[in-house]
Amino acid sequence: MIQSLLPTTVIDIDRWIVKQTHPYHIHTVLRREFMNLAVKRLISDDSDKRLWSSRYGLFSPVREVSTFVTDMLEEAWKLPPDLREGHLIHSMRMLTRKAMVVIKYVQSKLYVLVLASSSSSSES
Repeated sequence: MIQSLLPTTVIDIDRWIVKQTHPYHIHTVLRREFMNLAVKRLISDDSDKRLWSSRYGLFSPVREVSTFVTDMLEEAWKLPPDLREGHLIHSMRMLTRKAMVVIKYVQSKLYVLVLASSSSSSES
């Protein structure tokens, strides 16, 4: 998890627990610390020492879980075990599509704002 370039969310279906790595700005600092320690460990050949321990911990607490995640977990538990993986893959694709819709909406609004500000500045 710490080697990932982006923060990660882990959903434990068996225990109904949602964990998240820290927000991006903290995650990048922790990742850099981890990578620096890993390189130092390789150079100094200290394989006996623990590789990394953070004062923040790897995960930050999740106070509120989205309704999408809770619905997905409830639906997954209603399915037979051999169908759960396919359902989770489908849910992740849906979530990705929803995120893309939000991103495209924001991009279009920003584009309209940029056009409006450039046309008003050219009229002045």
